[in-house]
Amino acid sequence: SIGFAFGIERLIIAMNAHGFSPDRINPDYYIIGFESNDAKLKAIQTAHLIRNTTNNIVITDVQNRSLKAQMKDADKHNAQFAIIIGPEEADKSECIVKNLQEGTQQTMSLEAFLSSLR
Repeated sequence: SIGFAFGIERLIIAMNAHGFSPDRINPDYYIIGFESNDAKLKAIQTAHLIRNTTNNIVITDVQNRSLKAQMKDADKHNAQFAIIIGPEEADKSECIVKNLQEGTQQTMSLEAFLSSLR
């Protein structure tokens, strides 16, 4: 019999080495793409860029759920920010950055948003 296991202790050590800790599992960003394939693709690309250039925790919905359902999920996960990309935002290469803790939001270009993370 051949098996593979990755012990939880080793996983925690690896997470700590990369700046993650078990008590910090709330995502920094919940990326939402809805209503159009272009918006969903831009959401996935944005999440990928954030993951590869920062140590932020990012969740992306890939279940084709509505904006309302994704916002509920972002709230359930206690995310700090929701990055919303709908059809109009995708066409303009923009996003809505919503601070879920304060309830404020602003629209900005995707390029400006990603630059602000560096």
